[in-house]
Amino acid sequence: MYSYSDRLKAIEAYIQYGKSAAATVRALGYPSKKQLRRWYQGYLASGQVPMRKKRKPKYTSEERRRAVEHYFRTGQCIARTVRELGYPNIEWLRAWVNGETPVAVVRRTNPVEPFGRSGAERKSAVIELCTRQASATEVAHRFAVTRQTLYNWRKQLLGAETGKAMKRPHNRTSDGDLDELRAEVEALETRVHELQLEHDILVKANELVKKDEGVNPQTLSNREKTLLVDALKDAYQLAELLTALDLPRSSYYYGREALQRPDKYAEERQEIEIIFESN
Repeated sequence: MYSYSDRLKAIEAYIQYGKSAAATVRALGYPSKKQLRRWYQGYLASGQVPMRKKRKPKYTSEERRRAVEHYFRTGQCIARTVRELGYPNIEWLRAWVNGETPVAVVRRTNPVEPFGRSGAERKSAVIELCTRQASATEVAHRFAVTRQTLYNWRKQLLGAETGKAMKRPHNRTSDGDLDELRAEVEALETRVHELQLEHDILVKANELVKKDEGVNPQTLSNREKTLLVDALKDAYQLAELLTALDLPRSSYYYGREALQRPDKYAEERQEIEIIFESN
């Protein structure tokens, strides 16, 4: 994680700051105070900057071969192979079977896109899971993730109470219980609708405002937001679109009126385009 020069710089700074780990970490931004003291102790003991130890492979080539053979010998069921052998996890075995090198999960302090998927992809997966016609396994396969990953995404986006609402026992007959269950289902449907709206706004924004680095609907201009509202108003209510985009109703109508005005610089724009293309 840290190079030789990073460790050397940290040890030198630690000595310079009077062996104050807090001051060193505050100045450099790395590592932890405990790690810094460990580096310094290793430096005192050996007279050299401690190097990071290379990790041994988690599984030997023989263990990988045995797992893949078991998978094909027992009906090509990944879950069964993992359960009977006790190793590895599903993602690793799937990679072995496909002849790929599994990527270790890196622990982040603030993961923005879990499992390397964008927010839009995860929202699409959750929406399809909650409104699906097929099984959860088929939905997970379509998005190339496990069922557990799919349900984790649903928990992150819809909240922990979602799973409880969908696991109610069937023998409850109390009117109060039925009303509570209906309320929970309505809340879930509302949340799914909100996720669908967010997803459609993001997709349509990327279509209308083409930027290589992607589009954040909240940072669009009022003109761009107006175009976005007009593109989606047949599928959603005007009020919810304005709220989702944080666009005042007066600004929306002003923007629509401005878009309908004739462009007084149309000829100049055309001339500029001709000059640009010719050069």
